[in-house]
Amino acid sequence: MSATKFGVLSAAIPVGGGTKTDAVQTGPNCIPVGVLTPAAMAGTAITFEVLVQGETTYQPLYNGSSLYSLTVAANRYVSLDPSVMLGVQDLKVVSGSSESAGVTFKVIQRPVR
Repeated sequence: MSATKFGVLSAAIPVGGGTKTDAVQTGPNCIPVGVLTPAAMAGTAITFEVLVQGETTYQPLYNGSSLYSLTVAANRYVSLDPSVMLGVQDLKVVSGSSESAGVTFKVIQRPVR
């Protein structure tokens, strides 16, 4: 897990590959505002799993009744809706396709104002 006060957090696909990154934790009073997708990305969509404070199981992130899903491409910056991400501190990026081990997504965070 990677944590800083603000800036860039690295979320890597673990050894063995798969669709979910390792967890990242935002800094105090920060929210995720963007994702830099890797150049070697296979998927064309991402979703997120989040952990609520005091819980031990990650849950899919929804915006109302819909899964919060973004269409993406390799090597791009994708802006996140701050109103959906407000309150999110621990998260995993979930690719719509299986990714190779070590593929790293960069989660951009900023302080809440």
